[in-house]
Amino acid sequence: MKRAWISTSKLQSRFNGTPITKKTAEFGKEFNLTCTAIAIPRPTTVVWSRKITNAVDFEILDGHSRFTKTDRVIDVESLESTLTFKATEYDDDGEYKCFAENKIAVVHTSEAKGNLVIYQNPTVHMMPTEIASASGSSATMSCAVSSKPPPFNSTWLYKDVALSNQPIASSAGYFRNSSYTVAKVTSATEGKYECRGYSSYEGAEKQGSGHTYVRLYRAVSSSISAFPPLSSDGTLTLNENVAVNVTCSALGVPEPVKFTWKLDSPLRDNNGISQDVGVIEETVDYGRSDLNIERKSILVIPRLSYVNLGLYTCTSRQVWPSANADILHTANITVKFAAQLSSSAGTTEVIQDPGSKVKIVAIAIGNPKPDDIRWQWSDGTAITTSNTYTITNIVMNDYKKTSTLDMTFQAEYNNKKIEAISRNALSAAEIKLEFILKTKSDAVSITTDGSSTTGSTLTLTCFTTFDTGTVTWLKDDKGIGSSSSRYEFSTNSTIITKHSILTIKELDSSLDNGAYTCVYEFNTIRETASYQLTVNAPVADTQISQGVLIALIVLGILILLVIVLIIFVCLCKGKRRKGSTDEKPPSPNGFHNKGFEDGNLQAVIVPDLSVYDKSEPKLVEPIGLTSNLDDHDMKVATIARQATLTQQRPRMY
Repeated sequence: MKRAWISTSKLQSRFNGTPITKKTAEFGKEFNLTCTAIAIPRPTTVVWSRKITNAVDFEILDGHSRFTKTDRVIDVESLESTLTFKATEYDDDGEYKCFAENKIAVVHTSEAKGNLVIYQNPTVHMMPTEIASASGSSATMSCAVSSKPPPFNSTWLYKDVALSNQPIASSAGYFRNSSYTVAKVTSATEGKYECRGYSSYEGAEKQGSGHTYVRLYRAVSSSISAFPPLSSDGTLTLNENVAVNVTCSALGVPEPVKFTWKLDSPLRDNNGISQDVGVIEETVDYGRSDLNIERKSILVIPRLSYVNLGLYTCTSRQVWPSANADILHTANITVKFAAQLSSSAGTTEVIQDPGSKVKIVAIAIGNPKPDDIRWQWSDGTAITTSNTYTITNIVMNDYKKTSTLDMTFQAEYNNKKIEAISRNALSAAEIKLEFILKTKSDAVSITTDGSSTTGSTLTLTCFTTFDTGTVTWLKDDKGIGSSSSRYEFSTNSTIITKHSILTIKELDSSLDNGAYTCVYEFNTIRETASYQLTVNAPVADTQISQGVLIALIVLGILILLVIVLIIFVCLCKGKRRKGSTDEKPPSPNGFHNKGFEDGNLQAVIVPDLSVYDKSEPKLVEPIGLTSNLDDHDMKVATIARQATLTQQRPRMY
């Protein structure tokens, strides 16, 4: 038994050998056809094909770039296949067929067919969509209507009223085109022009429309606003950390195409708005009416601070055919904030030679206006205008004051501190800015670590008494590049110092001899220190190491011992030879000393066999030998016995 049907997502028709009901799909949209094949065993393959209108044969759609096929197993008997149209086209009309097969003993096949019709409601394309015209000039616009079935009519309207003089339209395929011209654009003829197209599908009339705006040139009228709202004089006074939006609106024809912002701050140089003052700018299209186009630029300040204080100017630009027009609007934002102190030099380190004139300038800002700046040493001793010091106070504006301290730098000022002090009504307490006085000789210095001999590694460390600024290295007044592998650069900074380290590897006199200079720079400050490097040739090492010396001493002692031993052995052998050649005189009784022939002492050693242990052996003298010996012979016999006992002990078995 075999069954199959083909369906869309809305309608299913069982396959029974006749075409299923016609399906429709909208032009340009995604569309699915579904084929469900049921059989036992379950179908193994589903193939899609189609025969478009006026075609002779079916074409296989598997692998077609405009379609995708997805198969899904439903149950043990059913296989579902979906053919997806990525975007339908006019020529997708035609007959579609799904072909399924399964295997029992032989291959069984089944197919389902269906017709697909593509339709499209009228779509109107206007060219152009906006026309800006000078008064008295003409304006021409075009209308193209497309639909399936093809459009049968098109109509032009002005302000929703059909024009009495309808243009002649031309049709081709699924399109109908027409154009309309406004002979003279005036305030009575500007506005919205509409084109409507009509078609009929399955007995119902379908309609689509498009429009073009014809506008006279209008200079931009713009305004500036803020949230929180600006006061009537265009100012906004707020405390710090408040979020503020400033909006510049521009209305005109042609549309404003560019907005620029500028901040004139009494605390800063005049400059354009940038991220360094915590501002974000965005431009948006706000709306289009029959007669005007409006755009807005919004300035967002997430957290208001003193750097945002000042006069904001918004400039909107409009491009005319003959010239550009810039329209300016302003908003003044005032920020209330506690007094703050800073150094005009950008640093609080004052470095001078003893005896030189020094000028220290402190700046106080705040709203309300800060108090006059006063000076003192860090121990609290006040500094006032006198023969030694000159203090000059200047009020710059409603938010800013400066104070200048002039004096002669003394050697004893080195490492001492001077404080500038001020406050305003919002300050919780007096604020202080501390200046550190230093002599130039102590500002920058160079130390070395390592050997300056050929092939060694040498480290030069530049010590500065600053925590800001930059440090660079020069060799013979030329920059040292970091690209060479022989050089390594590093820094080591603390809260009050900045160290730069230059390491030179594999020293070579032909490359590395010269003057090395450490240069510290910050704003107007420039301090240097130099080191003259001379690479030395390696010196031969003539000293004997301690280990070698000990080895030599031990070897000498061993040689000496060997020599002493050789001498001792020779002396012993000499004495023995002398004893063997001296003939003994006969004893008084005429008996010859037997047992000493050839200079060898002989004795009879008889072990005590009854004991047979490790006790000393017994010496048995020859009978009658000792009783007849004189004193000399007795000494010789005694020595012989001792030697025999020492050197010829019996072995135990």
